[in-house]
Amino acid sequence: MHHYVYRIDRPSTGEWYVGIRSSAKAPLEDTGYMGSGKRVKLIDNAELVKTVLVQVQDRDEAARLEHALIGADQVADPICMNEIHGGSKGKLGYVTSDKTKAKIREANLGKPGSHVKHDEATLAKMSASAKADPKRAARLRKLNEDRGPVTDTTRARMSKAAKGKPKTAEHVQKVADAHRGMKRSEEAKANMRAAWARRKKK
Repeated sequence: MHHYVYRIDRPSTGEWYVGIRSSAKAPLEDTGYMGSGKRVKLIDNAELVKTVLVQVQDRDEAARLEHALIGADQVADPICMNEIHGGSKGKLGYVTSDKTKAKIREANLGKPGSHVKHDEATLAKMSASAKADPKRAARLRKLNEDRGPVTDTTRARMSKAAKGKPKTAEHVQKVADAHRGMKRSEEAKANMRAAWARRKKK
């Protein structure tokens, strides 16, 4: 029996899915199998592209890898077709080897869901796909509610990561448009004045 982790992509919408498979056929010969996800099964196979991410020794190892790849952030992503946390039957605490991580990273390189920026047309399709599924939209809202407010520590990390990065004229304009006409509290105004004063001193 062959055990492997695979990825399904739908190029027309940018949607993707990660799953595990145990088959008598070798992974690259198992071309008739195109995923077990509910949303994946509703799509014509002709629209899908399958990639074998990594072959492993047993089903448990495959489940543990799926668990590492598909977490709450991925499930909350509108273009991810996984509806639950990956590897529900796998054992937690498994440490993936650097070699296996490298194989998965290489297989995912350049694909949506791997920090690739989508064009406007793809984003529109993703948005329409999410809105067309009320149950998924409700599940995403619940996930966001469960996360709770962003902590000060997280905000500091986000700020540090964004500092020094060049911004396009389009991005600057969008930010300006979003803030135009916004009413700010006296406390917010005071914070802004203090931040401006600190920047002038540098």
